[in-house]
Amino acid sequence: NAATLEEEEDDDDENAATLGMTYLNDVLLYRVAGRFLKQELDRIAQKGTIDSSGRLVVDPRSLSDPDKALLDMRQQYLESWQEVILIVEHDPKIGCRGVTLNRPAASRADQRLSTALAQALSADEIVKEQNLSNKKIIDASSFDSAFGQRIAAYVGCPDRSKVMNQKSQAMLIHGIADLENARELSPGLGIFRGGLTDAIQRVKNKQNDPFDFRFFLGSYEWGPGEIEKHIAHGVYKPVACSRAIALKQCIALPQPMWHEIADMLGGSIKEVSRLELMKRNDSSASS
Repeated sequence: NAATLEEEEDDDDENAATLGMTYLNDVLLYRVAGRFLKQELDRIAQKGTIDSSGRLVVDPRSLSDPDKALLDMRQQYLESWQEVILIVEHDPKIGCRGVTLNRPAASRADQRLSTALAQALSADEIVKEQNLSNKKIIDASSFDSAFGQRIAAYVGCPDRSKVMNQKSQAMLIHGIADLENARELSPGLGIFRGGLTDAIQRVKNKQNDPFDFRFFLGSYEWGPGEIEKHIAHGVYKPVACSRAIALKQCIALPQPMWHEIADMLGGSIKEVSRLELMKRNDSSASS
C-alpha cells in the first residue's frame, strides 16, 4: 500500500544518508589524521640535529613518552599500511591465521632462503598431512633445484626478522586443484595450501611454472575474537575473497594490489586510495 511504499522510501533515504555520512567521515578522518601526524612529526624533528652526513638525528632521551608512543605507532603503521591479508585458517574457538599477499620478499632463492623455506614448509606439510606414513622432510637442494632461479617468496607478516629464521612458519599457496596433498582453504574457493613435494616435481618436469606457486614466510595469528575486534576498530576492512586477487603475483603490477581492491570496493576507501596516489605522485614530482 501507499503507506508501506512511503516507509520503504524513507528507509532508503535514511540508508543513503548514513552511507553518505560514513563516506564523508572516513575521508575527513583520513585528511585530519594526516595533517595531525605531519604537525607532530615536524614538532619532534625540531628536537633533533643534522649530522655530518645530512641526516636528522633525534636523541631518544629528549622525547616524552607520548612522543615515543606516537613514533612506535607510526612505525607499525608503515609496516602494515595497505596490507592485503588472506585468511587461511579461522575457528571462532581458536582464532585465525593469515598471510600478507602484497609484501614480496624475493624472486630468486639463495641457499639460505631455500633451506629456511624447505624446513619451514616441511613442518607445515607434516602438521597438515592426514596420512602420517607419507610424512616427508623436504630436502633443501631439491627445493633449490626447482625454485632457486625463479621463486615468488613473500613476507607473510611485517616481522621481517622471520624471513631468514629456519624455525619460522611458512606455507605454500596456489590454485592447482590436483596437486598431491594440497588442501582447499574453503570448499569451492579454488585456492589451495600445501603439496610442496608434488610442486617441486611438477616444476622440475616443466608441468608448472615456478610462479604458479606463492611461498609465505611468517604469518599473522589472532586469538579468539581478536580479528573481529580489529575489524570493529577499523584496522581491517573485511572483503570477500577473490581467487584472481589472492593468486596474483605482486611483482611489477601496473596498479598496487591494495589500490586495485580499493577501486573494486568503491566508496570512501576508493577515495582514500585516490588521495594516497595523489600524495605519492606529489612526492615523486618534488624529489
